[in-house]
Amino acid sequence: AVPDTQQLQCENPTDRAGMWPASAVVTPVGPKDGGSKDGGSKDLVTIWFENICLGSAGTLQDRGMSVGTWEYNPSDPPNGRPIVATLLNQRLFDSRSYASAAVIDPRSVEPEAVVYRCENLPRPSKRKPGPCFMARVPLRDAADSSKYREWNGMAFAAQVGNGTPLELPSGATWPIPPGGFTVVYDGTIKRYVMAYSPWPGQVPAIDIRLASNPEGPWTSPITVKLPGCEDTLRGELVSCYAATPQPFMSTEGALGIGYYDAFVQQLPHRGSYVVAQLPIAVTPPPR
Repeated sequence: AVPDTQQLQCENPTDRAGMWPASAVVTPVGPKDGGSKDGGSKDLVTIWFENICLGSAGTLQDRGMSVGTWEYNPSDPPNGRPIVATLLNQRLFDSRSYASAAVIDPRSVEPEAVVYRCENLPRPSKRKPGPCFMARVPLRDAADSSKYREWNGMAFAAQVGNGTPLELPSGATWPIPPGGFTVVYDGTIKRYVMAYSPWPGQVPAIDIRLASNPEGPWTSPITVKLPGCEDTLRGELVSCYAATPQPFMSTEGALGIGYYDAFVQQLPHRGSYVVAQLPIAVTPPPR
């Protein structure tokens, strides 16, 4: 996705404008919805990005959120070709906001996404991150910030900025996602899974929350130590980060997870993404 530098301008002229993928949802489209003419089905991928300005000294400045789409055709997969997104709105939100995480709401008549955001803090900071909020938007209106409706404690009815914080029980020192996090529906365990690397982000653990609905109630975080994430190099901890759920790895009695292990491989590539299975027992929700 190439940023529109007319709309995404950096304050420092030597900085480089960029876009960092934050979340994505997938919906099938058929011929009547603009799918393939031969009657086959395609997938419409809606992607939210964080707009950033990258400095030569490794600095990063938040420049809001953008959104775009990409169409996947299973009869013509992009093997060996770049995946190119179509940008719908370069300045969807002026600050880091929805959708740090996103998931399709199965209760909607038309495709709608439930999107999440948490207050993130500049480093270093002695305050705790949070609170977190969620909103819902029809996918056809994903590029219109006025169509996002925040959760008000009872329904998705509030305008952005007037919603009720998400109830995330504590049970941990840093209960709120400190940065990027992921929400997915795992069909194997039949639960929504929220997963993230706990504060301060590069740690040898993953925090996992479960819920029966996208809005919760969410469980307290289950903190699980990750193997191979407490290695040291020249006396310094080389830890893990970017922990996420990986439903394709889930099986009966096991939850699929993934994380970036910075010690798997050194230069020229520092680390590698690792997937694993976490034994888990999920009890049926109360009736």
